[in-house]
Amino acid sequence: MEEKRKQQKVLQEQKEREEYSFRPQLVSRRAPKQKKGDESSKSDKAGNVMAVQQRADKWMKSREGKLKAMKEEEDKQKLGECTFKPQLEASNTSHVIMDKTGVSTASDANVASLKSVEKYIEKQKALRATKEESKKRAEHYIGSGTGSV
Repeated sequence: MEEKRKQQKVLQEQKEREEYSFRPQLVSRRAPKQKKGDESSKSDKAGNVMAVQQRADKWMKSREGKLKAMKEEEDKQKLGECTFKPQLEASNTSHVIMDKTGVSTASDANVASLKSVEKYIEKQKALRATKEESKKRAEHYIGSGTGSV
């Protein structure tokens, strides 16, 4: 009796399937299982790992190339917006050059600027010395205890 019921159920399912108009073709994503002793399964796994690594490397290189191109394009746009374009002449670009003795050799235009820089440095040294001296006086004054309260 049970066998008849099972057969009837199977027949009924088949009839129902025949009534459906859509019939998908299913594809198994899994590779057929291979025996544990089969060496080809090990090499396939290693090949798959290598393929994944190669795809990842290729993707990373592509991504880096795109990012670099985007950054270059952005830099070009930023520079395109700049309105100031200095025109430097060779005569204005003379630099101070130190010879072997440490003495600077400069053009006449740079001599004046060097003197003003030296004056500034001397003033800074004098200010530092004055500051240190006043600090020492304050410490001495506080340390001697002669201050009025």
